[in-house]
Amino acid sequence: MKKVTDRRKNIISHVKGTLDTILRVEANSASCCIIYEPESQNLKGKLNNMSEKIANWLIGQKAISSDERELYAYAVHCLFSLIYPIAFAFVLGIIFGMVMEAIVMIIPFMIIRKFSGGYHADSFGKCLIISSIVIAGALLIGKNIYNGVTLNALYIVASILLIIFSPIDSINKRLDDDDKMFCKKITIVIVLVIFVITEILWCMGYRYYTRFIVVGVILAELLQLVTIFRNMVENESYRKIKI
Repeated sequence: MKKVTDRRKNIISHVKGTLDTILRVEANSASCCIIYEPESQNLKGKLNNMSEKIANWLIGQKAISSDERELYAYAVHCLFSLIYPIAFAFVLGIIFGMVMEAIVMIIPFMIIRKFSGGYHADSFGKCLIISSIVIAGALLIGKNIYNGVTLNALYIVASILLIIFSPIDSINKRLDDDDKMFCKKITIVIVLVIFVITEILWCMGYRYYTRFIVVGVILAELLQLVTIFRNMVENESYRKIKI
């Protein structure tokens, strides 16, 4: 009986510890990994039932207080946002017979996007559709594109632009100057580390898989450019209306 109780306490402790880590990362990041950023305030009605059930379970286990329900429900939602892209990529990888390629592509994309920011859909449903199309398209491009000078040039340009433009915050998660500086530094480190890893894999002969790492990095930058272009159009429209 004591072993069961101890095991249960360990599970509760690990769940809360994981959610605390998610909250710390979320507090120092530019966006969610998926193409949708939930509002961090006034969360009631915006979180799925599973998030609230887990938060209520933690309250029942006296791991958190009732005042922390929305905070930890949000943490669970953010945890799901880390799982969703991998699940999408895995399923699409099975469909296309490219599971390893899908994982190799989505991981660098997720890590960069967490701190670089970029385009966000205005609903979770739209996010699912766009994410599926984007991941499927990126996989097909990675499979059929030639890993030559053009792709490597695009990769270098994308890496430089990520360093220049990051981070791009969203309407639901504004960053102050300190947050922006932190996210920019982390993005620079991530981009450089991924570049080194890609070059090492290239030299080791894993050139087929480096294509998908490169595509993931380029995809992260493309979503930034979409946001930059949209903001330019919206600002121009606002300026004309004001005039």
